[in-house]
Amino acid sequence: MNEDEHGGLLPPILSIVFFLFASVAITASIGFMGGMLLRFYFSLSPEVELSLLLIAVCIFVVVNYQVVLGSFFAVMVLKRILFTSLLLLIPVVLSKDFDLLIFFCATLVFLSIYFLSNKHYLTFVKHRKVSVEVQKEVLLEIAAEIEAKKNK
Repeated sequence: MNEDEHGGLLPPILSIVFFLFASVAITASIGFMGGMLLRFYFSLSPEVELSLLLIAVCIFVVVNYQVVLGSFFAVMVLKRILFTSLLLLIPVVLSKDFDLLIFFCATLVFLSIYFLSNKHYLTFVKHRKVSVEVQKEVLLEIAAEIEAKKNK
């Protein structure tokens, strides 16, 4: 069976692994980059900073759930968020000397973008999209059968 074909309940194992690695990498990117960018651009108390990071992680969870439902638009949103964080990192890099944390954050964001662009990750999203469509069709058929039995 070709890996592009839909077969079985679960996507291929490698695509599940890429999805999990991408989710962890993006969550870490949001945490590290968000904290660094908030400290660079704003002078906030730790409570406010943690609250904003919690909101950012909650937004990521909602968008990532849409990825699980097979939304390629959600993948594009995640990529745009990561690219925006890289653009916001440029002034931080130019204003400071070499910092290992900045290098680590940038590497983590690039790794996240790589995972989002990888064919295995996109295979996962495609498989989930097809699975959700099939599930909706099955539920409609079941509802039609139940309605037909009620009308008899």
